[in-house]
Amino acid sequence: MYDRRKSLNCGNIRAFVVLNKSEFYDGQTWSEFSKISLPKDAEKFGWYEPHAIETEENRLLVTVRVQSKETSPEGISLLPLTIYSFESVDGGKSYSEPKPMDIIGSPPHLYKTTDGKIILSYGRREMPMGIRAKISKDKGKTWGEEIILIDDATHIDLGYPSTTEIEKGKYYTFLGR
Repeated sequence: MYDRRKSLNCGNIRAFVVLNKSEFYDGQTWSEFSKISLPKDAEKFGWYEPHAIETEENRLLVTVRVQSKETSPEGISLLPLTIYSFESVDGGKSYSEPKPMDIIGSPPHLYKTTDGKIILSYGRREMPMGIRAKISKDKGKTWGEEIILIDDATHIDLGYPSTTEIEKGKYYTFLGR
């Protein structure tokens, strides 16, 4: 999955394009499988860094970083970074409208545990800054309370959190920069 900008008569519209790897040519060619359309006011915001998981057969959950295009003189987004989600129930052929997750932070990383929970980890880039997580027990329909993993970050560039399961019921979240 990647994001791209298409120029249309009505201006620049951003969509996420889901690609299918070709079975031929050793995966050297790719074809467009589907698109995730964004809302009409999407051009006011930057939509970046999508992350997707299959929550069950043919059901996909996608999260994406969203931020205001308006910035301070230092280049910092004037509105908090946040996360939106999309869902597909047909194996990625079509997607729901994006929904705000009411989370201050980004970028999102999704992980499905061996017992079926979904862990969303992300960086909080507003004070108090740090790394956070939420857990869903119903395949991403609802999310539990925010879990604070790190609460003493001193810089907005926190890195990219990813979570994995090191043994059943034990998880490790690491940061990449």
